[in-house]
Amino acid sequence: MTTINYGPVDPLQTDPRYTTVDTVKEQLRIPAANVTFDARVTRAIVSGEYALDANLGRSFPDPEGGPIEGIPVAVVEAATSIAVRLYKAGDAPAGMAGSDDLFGALDLTEVVRAEISRSPILMGLRVSWGVA
Repeated sequence: MTTINYGPVDPLQTDPRYTTVDTVKEQLRIPAANVTFDARVTRAIVSGEYALDANLGRSFPDPEGGPIEGIPVAVVEAATSIAVRLYKAGDAPAGMAGSDDLFGALDLTEVVRAEISRSPILMGLRVSWGVA
């Protein structure tokens, strides 16, 4: 049985931890050799990972042995999906892409909450605070 340690949520994190630029570029159908959009992809990944950490109330330990090794698969998939949605939102007129809101408001928190609610594994990784 593997124990997952809780880690602090770091708002100053600047490097992707749960997914990779190449993985997100593959989902976006951007050729790996094209580095034009790497900075924008990285910003989407880091923003999405921080929002995911904040919504789960925890962070996962930094990967050991290479990118994303030791991170739960559900977290890797969610981080990739969130980064893709954030990247695409920047191309949408007035932020209307993928929004159910009549006025097209796309909120990062809504994107992350929707991703978490789709996965019982992610919901189980959420840290809850309160009095028993």
